[in-house]
Amino acid sequence: PAPTAASTTPALDAVQPDGSFATNLSYDPERAPAKKLSVAELHALSAQTERAFDQALDQYAGLGPALADAQVPDLGLASDLLRGFQRYVGADPALVLMLMKIKGDVQSSLYRHGIKTALLSMTLATQMGFADQQVTDAGVAALVHDLGMLRVPLHIRTAERQLPPAEWQQVREHPTHTLNILDRLKGVTESVKTAAYQVHERCDASGYPRKRPQQFIHPMAKVIAVADTYAALTDDEVAALDAWYT
Repeated sequence: PAPTAASTTPALDAVQPDGSFATNLSYDPERAPAKKLSVAELHALSAQTERAFDQALDQYAGLGPALADAQVPDLGLASDLLRGFQRYVGADPALVLMLMKIKGDVQSSLYRHGIKTALLSMTLATQMGFADQQVTDAGVAALVHDLGMLRVPLHIRTAERQLPPAEWQQVREHPTHTLNILDRLKGVTESVKTAAYQVHERCDASGYPRKRPQQFIHPMAKVIAVADTYAALTDDEVAALDAWYT
């Protein structure tokens, strides 16, 4: 018999007595949606997805600073922004990968990268058998995970040069700023807060802000970290900034 949703949906928030997360994620082709569009179908939908991306970028460029400055009460508008992409995320992963080629300038890179990371995270989460709400949470956490960079001085976060240690430390503090922003908003789940805060942690404990080993990193944060890295490497402006940060 086919496995039930309850048996395949990962328990992302299951925690051991020592505070480590109990769930180790794995990709199971049997539970991933077996959808693949034809080349003609992909071509027909690609223009729609690009228009939706451009509209979302304009919306997020206005929403991001409003969230950071507590001018909106919750993440409802962020969820609405991503909801428009649900049909594309579920249609075929190739549609989202095609959006990674969209380029832009340094000024829009924070918001463009947030949307790309969100869409990739939702796609990965769908392919890994996450429940619908888990997919949405992964997208929202990915979208906002770098909002704390708005608290980093502009001349640092857009610098196209090697950062000295003091400036690099300010960059490394942005997850804490993100968490502080999310703490002020209503109705943000602990999963979203924790995942957004831990995206830049690494399983070998080389990440930031806390150098957590892999068992203490939220499973959703691990998924978003993969999407975050891929989105950065496929965007020349973001990749250039990341190269200077490291």
